[in-house]
Amino acid sequence: MADFWRQIMSRAVILRHTVTSRAHLTPELALRLITPACPLWRAGGDQLPFPDPYWGFYWPGGQATARLDLS
Repeated sequence: MADFWRQIMSRAVILRHTVTSRAHLTPELALRLITPACPLWRAGGDQLPFPDPYWGFYWPGGQATARLDLS
């Protein structure tokens, strides 16, 4: 049961700190990202609700690979 609540809380934190974006190389995919509109974009390490949110950015290599796969 603890895993269930951890997943629910993680989802809530992600939804609160990201926005749905299509402003990237694969606009047919709606992604939850950290963008300039999000407070985390400017947050320092001590202000993050989780360590190193690398998952919140659509890295260029991932965009190129996805574009190739979708084309």
